[in-house]
Amino acid sequence: MQIPVILADLGYEVVREAECEHMIEDRYLLELAIMIHEDYMKKRNNEEDFRENKLSVSFDKLPEDIKRSNIDNIYHIPNKLREAGYYIRPLENGEDFIFSGFSDDEIYKMAKTEHLRWIWDQRLKGWLADPDLDEPDKASKTTPYLVDFD
Repeated sequence: MQIPVILADLGYEVVREAECEHMIEDRYLLELAIMIHEDYMKKRNNEEDFRENKLSVSFDKLPEDIKRSNIDNIYHIPNKLREAGYYIRPLENGEDFIFSGFSDDEIYKMAKTEHLRWIWDQRLKGWLADPDLDEPDKASKTTPYLVDFD
């Protein structure tokens, strides 16, 4: 499920320009995080190694740090959309949801913005970069993934 579709279910739409920008109401943050996690699980559920993953559980059973990170990700959706030239605004009564999709360049810009957010999230949790590793080392809180997007 794409973020614009989920936002439409909550009564918002993604637009190119708007007279005033609206943030996602706080009451929708948790609901949106749950919906995106469910979509993530549907996409990954057929992967054999995913079934053993700590993320292959319902949102309420996720570790607290993962829940908080997911909600933080949702909270920053307006920033990511803004990087691609989009805004969020409430749908008016009776207004149809219309979205034609993102271009590859827009997806790239949003992915780069999300990666930067994720890096800061990890650094705030005490993780350090170690490019010599193949996988993260939880004991030393070092990871090869804290690198530039490009």
